[in-house]
Amino acid sequence: MSIHNIVRARSRHTEGEAGFTLIELLVVVIVIGILAAIAIPAYLVAQQHAKESAVISDLTNLKAAVVSLDLRNDSMPTALPATTTALTSTWTDAGATLSQFTTNVIYKPGTGTGFCVAGLSVTGTVFVSVDAKNVVPSSQTTLTAACP
Repeated sequence: MSIHNIVRARSRHTEGEAGFTLIELLVVVIVIGILAAIAIPAYLVAQQHAKESAVISDLTNLKAAVVSLDLRNDSMPTALPATTTALTSTWTDAGATLSQFTTNVIYKPGTGTGFCVAGLSVTGTVFVSVDAKNVVPSSQTTLTAACP
């Protein structure tokens, strides 16, 4: 096929078609809508999971700080009330953190070396760890109920 034939075929193609048809545009819009309907809920679930993972990380760090302060002072640290929304330098120096996704935390010493930590996520989920076990979601809806 010569250059002349290609140019002539191209000019015929552009003369007859000025753009996309309405059906083609509707199909594209529908496909984009279906993809968005699938992707947006998955994104929201992943976002909630990330926020709750930050709270779990904060509580794990708080547990480590409790143990650190216990070893440093040879006694369990004093309790943190359920209204705690910021940590003092004593706690942060020991390794405790409080992310933007943790609304507040509580720490209560138990008997011997036992203790309870709990935190409230911005998603409304309460997480708890008793006696240095794993941090898990609590069936309780308040920090004081999670750490009796």
